[in-house]
Amino acid sequence: MHLPSSAAISDEEWVDSININFLAALRTTYAVLPELLKSKGSIVNVSSGGRIAYGGPMAHYGAAKAALNNWTEALAKELAPQGVRANIVTPGPIATPGGDEVRKTITTAMGIADEDFFKTVPLEGRAGQPEELAEAIVFLVSPRASYVTGDNLFVSGGWGVVSSM
Repeated sequence: MHLPSSAAISDEEWVDSININFLAALRTTYAVLPELLKSKGSIVNVSSGGRIAYGGPMAHYGAAKAALNNWTEALAKELAPQGVRANIVTPGPIATPGGDEVRKTITTAMGIADEDFFKTVPLEGRAGQPEELAEAIVFLVSPRASYVTGDNLFVSGGWGVVSSM
């Protein structure tokens, strides 16, 4: 019998991942919800393009991000009648130290060389810049996105589409 590699993830790692990648957003949102309701504010949660593809040693991370997406969509439906919007931004590879670590995990899981990773990004074969992700978030919280709720904006250079195939 062969156990999946996700079986090696400890309970502590599962709890930490769910706390960091899901429950932190939930707790923060509920803490500020009275003000969001008064101001008819906007919630933007940051997911991960790899949430679909992650398995094995990253299964806990993918599961926590999938929970974040599901909860954000449910929250959007629940809060829309009160004028509060909730959306998700799903980045692909972004040029940050944390992004570099995730990329190394992904390349290992995909069985490709680290230097070949950006060949999997359709738009210009590069990492996105933090400013590009920030602009998407600014858009979603702005009045220009007043009719956008429950949606998932991929900021991935096309990688989100490719990685989910």
